[in-house]
Amino acid sequence: MALLIMLVAGVVAAIGHAPASLPVATVVGFAIAIRMFVAARSTAKALWHGWVFAAGYFLVVMIWLVEPFLIYPLRHGWIAPFALLATAGGLALFWAGAFGAAFAVGFGPRSRGAALAVTLTAAEALREFVLTGFPWGLPGYAWSTTPVAQFAADVGPLGLTFLTILAASLLVAGRRLWVGATICIVGIGAAWTVGTARMADRKDDAVERPLVRLVQPNADQALKWNPFHVERFHDRLLALTATESERRPDITVWPETAATFLLEGSEERLAEIAAAAGGRVVFGIRRHSDTALYNSMAVIGPGGEVEEIYDKRKLVPFGEYIPLGDLLSRLGISGLATDQTGAFSPGKRPAVIRVAPLDRVLALICYEAIFWSQIRSEERPNAMIQITNDAWFGTLSGPQQHFEQARMRAIELGVPLIRAANTGISAVVDGKGRVIGRLELGSEGYLDIEMPAPLPPTLFARFGHVPLLIVAIFIIGLIGLRKLVIRR
Repeated sequence: MALLIMLVAGVVAAIGHAPASLPVATVVGFAIAIRMFVAARSTAKALWHGWVFAAGYFLVVMIWLVEPFLIYPLRHGWIAPFALLATAGGLALFWAGAFGAAFAVGFGPRSRGAALAVTLTAAEALREFVLTGFPWGLPGYAWSTTPVAQFAADVGPLGLTFLTILAASLLVAGRRLWVGATICIVGIGAAWTVGTARMADRKDDAVERPLVRLVQPNADQALKWNPFHVERFHDRLLALTATESERRPDITVWPETAATFLLEGSEERLAEIAAAAGGRVVFGIRRHSDTALYNSMAVIGPGGEVEEIYDKRKLVPFGEYIPLGDLLSRLGISGLATDQTGAFSPGKRPAVIRVAPLDRVLALICYEAIFWSQIRSEERPNAMIQITNDAWFGTLSGPQQHFEQARMRAIELGVPLIRAANTGISAVVDGKGRVIGRLELGSEGYLDIEMPAPLPPTLFARFGHVPLLIVAIFIIGLIGLRKLVIRR
């Protein structure tokens, strides 16, 4: 029964994420899990309970993972359930370790609850880096559609995760339930109020800002590379790009691999795109360099000349490349997003590129936007451009979660985000995470938006997670000291 409760608690906690977007459910789910956790009688039980809770959480958060395998069901459909179960079970190992460590460090309900907030946050930090990293679905992202998300500008995504788990711990770990519940509710209410005030603070900029056009072709992924449909989708992109407006856009942005031809030897095609835009174009395309194939973002000027190139650095395992590729290729397993041209190679170019008139732009391709460490490892940009093809993710939850996580990057840096997605969601988001304009999922069209200005560097932009690390060390040190005193 205890394991069943933990599994259900994980499912409830996952409901906080898009598309349901009910962060209270995340707090409640964690509160139930923590209540069960602090009552465990051994480290082994704590480990097992943590794994089951996390498995329920990730099974729901990652349910969209079956969608890429159903694009070509006869070829890849059989892999879908195994991919979901393996991913959920593998990610759950991080949380299982956190539950076990917190049980070993703590010595009572309150200390173990506080320790779990630290160890689970540490586990989520590890997910950013271990085995190339996959930090999808941090608990703190459940607040992305609420004013509470504004605190990511101060404490970052891990800090928001820490505070979420700490709030759940306060809810149940104390001796008197009503005291913990009151503290939790008042804390969330205060955070909501402060976040609302931040979002309401708008400063009108009298200076004319660059105009950006987002083009969303809504190309069906199952048909996108079909020779009978390639030109139809390309013509759709050109037509949307060339649509007349009162003010011609300074920059036009196409999605990831919007161009189905290779960059090399395509001068006429590039000139055609530039002529349709009447200005600068940023778009996704594949390119060859020596024997390597790259998933790239290219910037072309008004004459079609290539001004900048960024090659995707964070590649999707089993999508854009295959670990142990030589061995698995003999079994007939190939990357979902690769074809006869072969697997992609990771890029090595700087992610901050020059795109006039925005100047410094942080380039992000697809799921690179979920890596909070990547946005702080570069020169501070004036804007971020994310190009993606979320058609791979279906319509159930993947595109919504992907958009919300990208939106968090804007809040963390205080830098506006331009996002162009093949089937949506395409949008421009300002430095406080406010959506200035968007094209909905599954729609075809274009959107002209005047770019908001970047904000001053946020606390997170300046110091990253260092303040959170200091707090975590203090909490663990205090628990250890108190444990030592009690034993004496």
